Formats: sequence, structure tokens, C-alpha cells
Amino acid sequence: MVEAENGGGARERPGRDEELADLQALAVRMRRMNGEINRLVHAFAAGQGLHPTDVHALAAILDSEEPMTPTGLREHLGLTSGAVTACLDRLERAGHVRRVRESADRRVVHLYYEQR
Repeated sequence: MVEAENGGGARERPGRDEELADLQALAVRMRRMNGEINRLVHAFAAGQGLHPTDVHALAAILDSEEPMTPTGLREHLGLTSGAVTACLDRLERAGHVRRVRESADRRVVHLYYEQR
């Protein structure tokens, strides 16, 4: 929180109304930014023949610190197993991801971004 200095050198805290106005202005900016991000996601998805959820899945795979699994993706996106499978099928067909079976346990599948 930023404090203002009055004429006597003592610091004054901004008033509650000023703090509320700052928070409201921040909320407006965040909603506008979110709208712009959504427009970009939809445009990218349309250009790639994907669904916007596929773009969110791709971002989750890219941002994951460890190899993402279909189960991890399902939990992250809040989708059903079938929806994740369909999403991964589209991403794989479009050349954005590849599925790799873990050598130690063939049941485990890791998802990797595939640079096009």
C-alpha cells in the first residue's frame, strides 16, 4: 500500500474510498485483459482448427514443470477422461503434442509439446 506524505512530513494512509476506487480500476483492467486473452485464444484455436479448450490444454502442457500426463491435464482443466482424450487427439493430429509411454511403466503416458 502506498502512503502519501502530507505537508508536515508525516505519512498518511490513503482513505478507504481511494483504496476501493483503485481496486475497482484494477478489476476493470483485469477484465479487459482477460477479454483480450480470450479473443487471442479463440483466434489461435480457429486458425489451427482447434477448440479453445485445446489451447488451454496446450498451455498447461507447455507450462508444466514436469511432463504432463492425461490425468494431470484432466485435473487441471476439470474435464472428463473422454474430453481429454478427444482434446489430445486433436492436438496430436494438428502436430502440437506427442504422447510418449514411460519406459518403466508402459501404462504411464507423458505429453510433450511438439514444435512445428
